[in-house]
Amino acid sequence: MKTFDHAIERYRSEINNRISSILTKREPVSMYEAGRYVLDAGGKRIRPLLTLFSCDAVGGKWRNALPAALAIEILHNFTLVHDDIMDASDSRRGRATVHKKWNENIAILVGDALIAVAYHSLLESTSGRLEEITSLFTDGLLEVCEGQTLDMEFEQMYDVKVDHYLNMIEKKTGALLRIAAAIGGVIGNANAKQLKALHEFGTFLGLAFQIQDDLLDVTAELIKLGKPVHNDIKTGKRTFLLLYANEQASKSQKLILQHVFNRTAGSTREINAVLDVYTQTKAPDAARDAVAHYTSMAEKCLDRLPKTEGRDNLRSFANMLLGRDY
Repeated sequence: MKTFDHAIERYRSEINNRISSILTKREPVSMYEAGRYVLDAGGKRIRPLLTLFSCDAVGGKWRNALPAALAIEILHNFTLVHDDIMDASDSRRGRATVHKKWNENIAILVGDALIAVAYHSLLESTSGRLEEITSLFTDGLLEVCEGQTLDMEFEQMYDVKVDHYLNMIEKKTGALLRIAAAIGGVIGNANAKQLKALHEFGTFLGLAFQIQDDLLDVTAELIKLGKPVHNDIKTGKRTFLLLYANEQASKSQKLILQHVFNRTAGSTREINAVLDVYTQTKAPDAARDAVAHYTSMAEKCLDRLPKTEGRDNLRSFANMLLGRDY
């Protein structure tokens, strides 16, 4: 564990140091100031860490994967900026979102600029497999957009099933974790078998991560989560808990959940009624079981990698995500 703790501290420090020096341009002031505001907001750096650990797990040198890791983190921040606009979110990581602090036009431009900056960083990779890396990165970006589109479409639908939801999050959330692991593997010169294992590992990890995120909206504390709790209920988000509960609910319980689907569950009383239905239908337990299941599936993928300290660290990384409470 000391080896893992040392590695994650070292990797995260390197990522943060490099992120803080990426946007050096000053003009136009509004765009670049807002861009630095986004990148300086911190975060857990899960995706770039996954890239570095994956590279290390197949025998590569983690420093060689840093440009790609930064590109993936920048791309992730692009998705947050645009998601916040579409979700009308007021806060992110305990601070005002870009469109609230500036305006929507600036937020859109900042998001677009971050994509370009991400590609600049990606192209600094010295790997001889740059075309493969770029293809994975581009496919991941497209999948994220597909997933976000499905998420938006679900907001207008009342018959969304858990299976539909899982397909959506495999794209929206899973894609970045998938390409983070796969690109790290490519830079580490993984063979086809190892690359397939990392690809599947990232997919299962993404499913577990998003369901855990849904669960945290119900169970976490505001100060830890960094964004309003119960926000998914208030905004009518189609989450694992809502859809599972709706599939199990009685007629009277469905009437309560309908307030979430209609985005009218705004009062404390209404939110508590929804939470009661979640408890009665055992939705939180089902979510925990799903997180454990997909995490276990992810860990089994690691058995196909070489038995190295790097693989052990990657396993510890997955377990760390499963145990998070924010």
